[in-house]
Amino acid sequence: MIQPMLARLGERTWSEDGWIWEEKFDGIRAIVDTSSHRIQSRSGKDKTAFFPEIRPVTTHPAVLDGELVGESFNSIQHRTTDSLIDWRIDTYPVRYEVFDVISINGNSVEHRPLSARKTMLQNLLIPDKHCAVTKYSYDGEALFQQAVEKGAEGVIGKSLTGVYEQGMRRWTKVKCEQIDHFRICGYTNGTGKRESTFGALIVGKLDSDRLAYVGEVGTGFSEYGAEMLVQKLRELETSECPFLFNPYTDGKQPRWVRPEMQAVVKYLEYTNDFKLRFPAYLGLLEEILR
Repeated sequence: MIQPMLARLGERTWSEDGWIWEEKFDGIRAIVDTSSHRIQSRSGKDKTAFFPEIRPVTTHPAVLDGELVGESFNSIQHRTTDSLIDWRIDTYPVRYEVFDVISINGNSVEHRPLSARKTMLQNLLIPDKHCAVTKYSYDGEALFQQAVEKGAEGVIGKSLTGVYEQGMRRWTKVKCEQIDHFRICGYTNGTGKRESTFGALIVGKLDSDRLAYVGEVGTGFSEYGAEMLVQKLRELETSECPFLFNPYTDGKQPRWVRPEMQAVVKYLEYTNDFKLRFPAYLGLLEEILR
């Protein structure tokens, strides 16, 4: 069994000599032996019968590493059975994004640097409609921004001098979205369709037993959800600001609440001044944990 090389979670991308970046696909990790056409999952299970159309053509027998990718992660889950396989192939198409090579002609190339393995892969794989070599960029920030705009899961950073270490987390993955829970400390007045509820939640994060202001969350609410939430907020209203210092010095008059409820929020990252970038509300922590 081959244990795929893995990635550890990083906070942000960078661009410097000796590093490349690839899109992080939301699919099924797959090791493919082109001589037997066997497909092995990350856990070591044989997935060959589920993806009979994935038969990479190479100039020499090789063992490849990559990701089986569908139109969405939910769609590829429909391919994890071999029943009605012809219908599934047509209805839920899958491609194999190949980003590494582990052996050629039965000889391991794991000891070779990534730069050499990338060159080997380009000369090895004959692309078709089901298989292709994954594109990469030297500009981590630009690729990350593209991933955000297209709604991708994130990006993977790899050292060009790195060898292939099975099972080790030597690559770096940066996700486009992160999820965490924050104390609801107040809310702003709503306008338009949200005039009767609120404009945005004011949220904070505990830091050394003090609440640190991390910004406002103004998207992700359904009309019904906002109505139910504002009723709970009004019951917790207080005249006292929960933060050590009032972050609103521009005359804005938010409504403060006792920070007893926690909101689960997805966001891109923290800004340099410790504010959430592109936050969106997912629900109350107490409801999600039920």
